[in-house]
Amino acid sequence: FKKIVKLRPTDQQAVFALAQAADSLRQTPEAISAYKRLLKLKIDPTTAAQIRARIKALQGSAGG
Repeated sequence: FKKIVKLRPTDQQAVFALAQAADSLRQTPEAISAYKRLLKLKIDPTTAAQIRARIKALQGSAGG
């Protein structure tokens, strides 16, 4: 997924797939980075809110 995102940095599906993959593999810093990158793209407000909540949860688990 990293290679796809490098080739297509504004591809929402690719960035989301990278975030999900990193999240599933418990690669928290990578997941947070990808989710934040996704927020910079044009996404709907509901999805953005869900992503912000996931970032907050990941940051909480990474700190604790």
